[in-house]
Order: sequence, then structure tokens, then C-alpha cells
Amino acid sequence: MNQTTNMPAGTSGTAPESAHDPAQRADDAAQRAKEGAAQVGRDLQQAATDVKDRTTAAAAEVGDRVKQQAKQAADKIKERGRGFLDEQKGRVAVEIHAYSAAARRAAERLEGESDTNLSQYVSTAADRLDQLGSRIQERDLGELVDDVEDIARRRPEIFLGGCSSPGWQWRAS
Repeated sequence: MNQTTNMPAGTSGTAPESAHDPAQRADDAAQRAKEGAAQVGRDLQQAATDVKDRTTAAAAEVGDRVKQQAKQAADKIKERGRGFLDEQKGRVAVEIHAYSAAARRAAERLEGESDTNLSQYVSTAADRLDQLGSRIQERDLGELVDDVEDIARRRPEIFLGGCSSPGWQWRAS
């Protein structure tokens, strides 16, 4: 034993400062609190990043579903529109064939009355009407639009004359 301090041999006369010094213990506790707070901060940052990533993924998924549903709705509307236009196209073709049949009957009457020139003219018109009716029935809408555009480019006077006819104006209004 050390005689001057009554302490075990090999130790100094003072106790370890960190064990009894309140200031040091406070510093150690503050350091541990700082490290703990830093860890909590890192954990919160990671949690926030995870939430952001999940939210972004969920929003993207919802956006994709909305896009898909909008596309399906648009496709359905297009299909209904095509069906309606195909139906109308069929009606127009039937009407044109009816006019053609009426023109043929008129041509036959004219021929019976010995007016062969006019009969041939009306018969040719009936043939053209038949061709038009068949063309309308056989072609799809895109091809018909292409035909109208082609006529408008090649013969604008015929196209514009058709547009200014009373029937066209009545249907357009």
C-alpha cells in the first residue's frame, strides 16, 4: 500500500478523473446523446427516403392505371364511332343503290318512249351510281376519306360544287 494516501499500491493518489468528475461524465453523456441524435437523424432520413420512394412508385402506378383506363375509354369511344360511321356508310350505299335502281327504271321508260340518247345518258348515270354504292360498301372509312381528299385535289370545282349543294348545306347544319 501506498502510505501517503492509503491507496492500493500502483495507483496514484487521485481516483480516475472520468469516473468521479461530473463535468467529464456530462461531456461523455453529451457525446453519446449527440451520436444517438445523429443516428436518429440518419434513421429518419432513411425512413423519409423510403417513404418518398414508395410514394413515388405508388403515384407512378396510379398514373399508369389512369393512363391505361383513359386509353381503354378512348379505344371504346373510337370503336363506337367507327361502328356508327360504318352503319351510316351502309345506309348511304343502300340509298345510292336505290337511286341507281330508280335511274335504271327511268332509263327503261325513256327507251320505251324511243328517247335512246337520254336513255343511254340515264343508264350510264345509273351504272356510275351503282359503282359508287359498291365502292362505298367495299371500302373502309380511311379509304373513303382518301378518295374524297383525292377528288378535292384533282377536281376542286366538283368538290366545292358538291359542298355548296343544298343537300350538303342541310346536312352540315
